Amino acid sequence: MAIAEVDINGALIESSIKIIEIEKASNGDTTNSIIFKHNADENKMITDIRYQEKGQLMCIYDDSIHMIYEENETKLLDFSKNVQMSSIDLKGYTVRAEEISTGLFSSRTDIIFTNTLSKAESTYSVDSVIKDLVGCNQVVAINLGTEIHLINLNRMVRKEIHINARNQRYSTWKIYCGNCI
Repeated sequence: MAIAEVDINGALIESSIKIIEIEKASNGDTTNSIIFKHNADENKMITDIRYQEKGQLMCIYDDSIHMIYEENETKLLDFSKNVQMSSIDLKGYTVRAEEISTGLFSSRTDIIFTNTLSKAESTYSVDSVIKDLVGCNQVVAINLGTEIHLINLNRMVRKEIHINARNQRYSTWKIYCGNCI
Protein backbone atom coordinates (compact mmCIF):
# COMPACT_ATOMS: atom_id res chain seq x y z
CA MET A 1 0.00 0.00 0.00
CA ALA A 2 1.23 3.51 -0.78
CA ILE A 3 0.27 6.71 0.98
CA ALA A 4 0.93 10.20 -0.37
CA GLU A 5 1.16 13.03 2.15
CA VAL A 6 1.14 16.72 1.30
CA ASP A 7 1.86 19.39 3.94
CA ILE A 8 0.84 22.90 2.89
CA ASN A 9 0.96 24.47 6.36
CA GLY A 10 4.43 26.02 6.12
CA ALA A 11 5.97 28.50 3.74
CA LEU A 12 6.88 25.67 1.32
CA ILE A 13 4.96 22.60 0.18
CA GLU A 14 6.31 19.31 1.54
CA SER A 15 5.27 16.04 -0.10
CA SER A 16 6.20 12.48 0.77
CA ILE A 17 5.28 8.95 -0.20
CA LYS A 18 5.30 6.00 2.18
CA ILE A 19 5.07 2.39 1.08
CA ILE A 20 3.63 0.28 3.87
CA GLU A 21 3.57 -3.47 4.34
CA ILE A 22 -0.07 -4.13 5.20
CA GLU A 23 0.53 -7.38 7.11
CA LYS A 24 2.95 -5.76 9.55
CA ALA A 25 0.71 -2.72 9.99
CA SER A 26 -2.39 -4.84 10.62
CA ASN A 27 -0.50 -6.87 13.26
CA GLY A 28 0.30 -3.66 15.15
CA ASP A 29 3.97 -3.36 14.13
CA THR A 30 3.70 0.30 13.08
CA THR A 31 7.41 1.07 13.47
CA ASN A 32 8.54 -1.61 11.00
CA SER A 33 5.54 -1.43 8.64
CA ILE A 34 7.00 1.44 6.57
CA ILE A 35 9.30 -0.30 4.10
CA PHE A 36 10.10 2.75 1.96
CA LYS A 37 9.75 6.51 2.36
CA HIS A 38 10.49 9.11 -0.27
CA ASN A 39 10.49 12.85 0.40
CA ALA A 40 9.82 14.89 -2.71
CA ASP A 41 11.97 17.85 -3.65
CA GLU A 42 11.14 21.07 -1.87
CA ASN A 43 7.96 22.83 -3.02
CA LYS A 44 6.70 19.92 -5.19
CA MET A 45 3.10 18.81 -4.69
CA ILE A 46 1.92 15.23 -5.29
CA THR A 47 -1.44 15.27 -7.05
CA ASP A 48 -1.99 11.52 -7.77
CA ILE A 49 -0.44 8.12 -7.15
CA ARG A 50 -1.36 4.78 -8.71
CA TYR A 51 0.12 1.29 -8.84
CA GLN A 52 0.64 -0.04 -12.34
CA GLU A 53 1.98 -3.37 -13.55
CA LYS A 54 4.72 -5.24 -11.66
CA GLY A 55 4.61 -3.03 -8.57
CA GLN A 56 5.44 0.23 -10.32
CA LEU A 57 4.12 3.15 -8.28
CA MET A 58 3.41 6.10 -10.57
CA CYS A 59 3.37 9.58 -8.98
CA ILE A 60 2.09 12.76 -10.60
CA TYR A 61 3.55 15.94 -9.19
CA ASP A 62 2.48 19.43 -10.17
CA ASP A 63 5.33 19.59 -12.72
CA SER A 64 6.38 16.01 -13.53
CA ILE A 65 5.67 12.27 -13.41
CA HIS A 66 7.89 9.93 -11.39
CA MET A 67 8.00 6.16 -10.91
CA ILE A 68 8.96 4.31 -7.74
CA TYR A 69 10.01 0.73 -8.36
CA GLU A 70 11.99 -1.55 -6.04
CA GLU A 71 12.72 1.39 -3.69
CA ASN A 72 14.20 3.52 -6.49
CA GLU A 73 12.59 6.73 -7.67
CA THR A 74 12.97 7.75 -11.32
CA LYS A 75 11.70 10.89 -13.03
CA LEU A 76 9.92 9.83 -16.21
CA LEU A 77 9.15 13.26 -17.61
CA ASP A 78 8.89 16.95 -16.89
CA PHE A 79 5.78 18.86 -17.89
CA SER A 80 6.22 21.73 -20.28
CA LYS A 81 4.12 24.85 -19.82
CA ASN A 82 1.77 23.49 -22.52
CA VAL A 83 0.70 20.36 -20.56
CA GLN A 84 -2.99 20.73 -19.74
CA MET A 85 -3.69 17.34 -18.12
CA SER A 86 -2.19 13.91 -17.58
CA SER A 87 -3.09 10.40 -16.46
CA ILE A 88 -1.23 7.46 -14.93
CA ASP A 89 -4.17 5.03 -15.24
CA LEU A 90 -2.84 3.10 -18.24
CA LYS A 91 -1.07 -0.25 -17.97
CA GLY A 92 2.64 0.43 -18.49
CA TYR A 93 2.10 3.94 -19.88
CA THR A 94 1.51 7.52 -18.86
CA VAL A 95 -0.39 9.96 -21.04
CA ARG A 96 -0.38 13.74 -21.16
CA ALA A 97 -2.15 16.36 -23.24
CA GLU A 98 -0.15 19.30 -24.59
CA GLU A 99 -2.00 22.24 -26.12
CA ILE A 100 -0.18 23.86 -29.04
CA SER A 101 -1.20 27.15 -30.65
CA THR A 102 -1.56 26.87 -34.44
CA GLY A 103 -2.83 30.37 -35.13
CA LEU A 104 -4.36 33.44 -33.57
CA PHE A 105 -7.61 31.67 -32.62
CA SER A 106 -6.77 28.02 -33.22
CA SER A 107 -4.85 25.27 -31.50
CA ARG A 108 -4.37 21.54 -31.48
CA THR A 109 -3.82 19.07 -28.66
CA ASP A 110 -1.11 16.41 -28.78
CA ILE A 111 -1.92 13.32 -26.72
CA ILE A 112 1.50 11.88 -25.83
CA PHE A 113 1.84 8.29 -24.61
CA THR A 114 5.04 7.43 -22.70
CA ASN A 115 6.09 3.83 -22.02
CA THR A 116 7.10 3.68 -18.34
CA LEU A 117 9.95 1.19 -18.91
CA SER A 118 11.50 2.24 -22.23
CA LYS A 119 10.39 5.93 -22.03
CA ALA A 120 9.49 5.69 -25.75
CA GLU A 121 6.85 8.23 -26.77
CA SER A 122 4.11 8.22 -29.39
CA THR A 123 1.68 11.01 -30.25
CA TYR A 124 -1.94 11.31 -31.33
CA SER A 125 -3.05 14.80 -32.42
CA VAL A 126 -6.50 16.38 -32.27
CA ASP A 127 -7.23 19.62 -34.15
CA SER A 128 -8.93 21.28 -31.17
CA VAL A 129 -8.63 21.86 -27.45
CA ILE A 130 -9.75 18.90 -25.38
CA LYS A 131 -12.02 19.24 -22.34
CA ASP A 132 -11.01 16.09 -20.44
CA LEU A 133 -8.76 13.06 -20.71
CA VAL A 134 -9.21 9.76 -18.86
CA GLY A 135 -6.93 6.73 -19.11
CA CYS A 136 -8.25 3.25 -18.32
CA ASN A 137 -6.21 0.05 -18.77
CA GLN A 138 -5.15 0.35 -22.44
CA VAL A 139 -7.57 3.01 -23.69
CA VAL A 140 -7.67 6.79 -23.37
CA ALA A 141 -11.00 8.63 -23.62
CA ILE A 142 -10.71 12.18 -24.92
CA ASN A 143 -13.60 14.62 -24.37
CA LEU A 144 -13.78 17.07 -27.28
CA GLY A 145 -17.01 18.69 -26.10
CA THR A 146 -19.25 17.31 -28.85
CA GLU A 147 -17.66 13.88 -29.16
CA ILE A 148 -15.45 11.40 -27.36
CA HIS A 149 -12.51 9.66 -29.01
CA LEU A 150 -11.45 6.33 -27.56
CA ILE A 151 -7.76 5.82 -28.44
CA ASN A 152 -5.76 2.66 -27.80
CA LEU A 153 -2.04 2.54 -27.00
CA ASN A 154 -1.20 2.20 -30.72
CA ARG A 155 -2.87 5.61 -31.28
CA MET A 156 -5.70 3.97 -33.21
CA VAL A 157 -9.18 5.43 -32.77
CA ARG A 158 -11.28 2.57 -31.47
CA LYS A 159 -14.52 4.50 -31.36
CA GLU A 160 -15.90 7.99 -31.86
CA ILE A 161 -19.00 8.77 -29.81
CA HIS A 162 -20.96 11.85 -30.88
CA ILE A 163 -22.81 13.83 -28.22
CA ASN A 164 -26.01 15.57 -29.25
CA ALA A 165 -26.64 18.16 -26.56
CA ARG A 166 -29.47 20.66 -26.96
CA ASN A 167 -27.47 23.64 -25.79
CA GLN A 168 -23.73 23.00 -26.13
CA ARG A 169 -22.93 26.31 -24.49
CA TYR A 170 -24.15 25.08 -21.11
CA SER A 171 -23.68 21.36 -21.60
CA THR A 172 -20.88 19.80 -19.59
CA TRP A 173 -20.12 16.16 -18.99
CA LYS A 174 -17.32 14.14 -17.45
CA ILE A 175 -15.78 10.85 -18.55
CA TYR A 176 -15.52 8.21 -15.83
CA CYS A 177 -14.04 4.74 -15.98
CA GLY A 178 -14.98 2.44 -13.13
CA ASN A 179 -12.69 -0.47 -14.03
CA CYS A 180 -9.26 1.19 -14.09
CA ILE A 181 -6.22 -0.72 -12.90
